[in-house]
Amino acid sequence: MSSQSSLSNATVHNGPFMDDSLRALRRGLLAQMDVQHDAQLPGGEGSSRGGPDDQESTARGGDFSLMLDMGFASVGGKGNEGTEGAEEAEAKGEAAGASASRPVMFVSHEPLVFACLRHSLNIPDSEYRAAFQDEGFQALKPATSKSGRSFYMTQDDRFILKSLSRAEADFLLEVLCQYYEHVAKHPSTLLPRFCGLYEVSEKGRDVLICIEANANLTLETFSPSSQSSAVA
Repeated sequence: MSSQSSLSNATVHNGPFMDDSLRALRRGLLAQMDVQHDAQLPGGEGSSRGGPDDQESTARGGDFSLMLDMGFASVGGKGNEGTEGAEEAEAKGEAAGASASRPVMFVSHEPLVFACLRHSLNIPDSEYRAAFQDEGFQALKPATSKSGRSFYMTQDDRFILKSLSRAEADFLLEVLCQYYEHVAKHPSTLLPRFCGLYEVSEKGRDVLICIEANANLTLETFSPSSQSSAVA
């Protein structure tokens, strides 16, 4: 990853652009999980597949990338909630013609390693995917962030989303293999429980977001004993 596209807190982490980036992240994550489930090759060489809503998806090397068209995703920075919003967005898009297209690049970094991490942490892919089915995220108060970055939570409270700087993301990827080895040996570790690292890019602006399991819910929600008792 190039250090030239480092993030700007003022323009990237706040406002409508961040809202649109979260919508793109959710859409890309769900599409990636579908491809991963069907192909069983989240990091397979040269595997590709286009979904009904995306332009192109590829999984090469360690990353999975997906080009999304978010042209009708928002109007004036607000999500098109309900049928009326969708119809309004579509009408404006048709009037604008080709300019309505909004290509957004979604990248899932090292999806195979993170899938193994989630397995070591007893987090089933089905439950990870289900947490992102609900549209929208809970914004946590800025006071919870000493670094000044943005924090969000899924609607079921199971996962925390945190925006990262390029340097922070690079460091996470640098130590990812050692981190995985530690988690595999110590699944009850008190370290943050990283579940994924994603990047959304549009018109030269990038947002990097890591997803962690909520430490307050991890043990009781995802532990094998709680799952078996729930089945019983």
